[in-house]
Amino acid sequence: ASAVPSSTPDVPPHVDVGQAQAVVKNFVRTMVKGKRITMLSVTGGLTECMVALDRQLSTLTLALSCKKDARTRAVPLESVEKIWFGEDAASDVELPLDDLCIALLLEDGSALGFRLEDLEERDTFALCLTMFVDGRKAEVAPRAEGGRTASRERRVIRI
Repeated sequence: ASAVPSSTPDVPPHVDVGQAQAVVKNFVRTMVKGKRITMLSVTGGLTECMVALDRQLSTLTLALSCKKDARTRAVPLESVEKIWFGEDAASDVELPLDDLCIALLLEDGSALGFRLEDLEERDTFALCLTMFVDGRKAEVAPRAEGGRTASRERRVIRI
C-alpha cells in the first residue's frame, strides 16, 4: 500500500490526485469554452442552452439558445446557495428532476436545473461547480468584511 503524501491530508488513500486534477482541468477547459447542456423548465419542458464559466471561475453564464444573439443570464457563483444531485431537491424546487439532474438554488430563491448526459458527467459537473462556488464564496467573504484577498490575476485559468 502506498502512503498519501502529507501535503494532501484530506485526500483518501484510494483517490488518484493526478486523475482528479485532470478531471477538473478538463472540466474547466470545456466550461470556459462553453458547453451545450439541457436546462429544465418549471413547466416540465427541456431546452438546450450554452453554459459557460468565465476564466476567473466566478460567473456561470447561460445563453438560452446557442445563437450568437441569444439572451444571456450571468449567475455569480457566490449567489449559489446549494447544489443538489439527482432527485434530492424534488420537494424543494419546482423542476422535473431525475437521477441525471443538478439543481442550483440561488440566493434570490430561484433555482436552475440542468440535465446531464450520464451519472459521471452529472457528478463531475456538480463536484467541480461546488468547489468553484466554495472558492468564490471564500474569496468574496473577506471583501465583504473589508479585508484584502489575493489578486484576481492569480485566479485566471490559463488554457
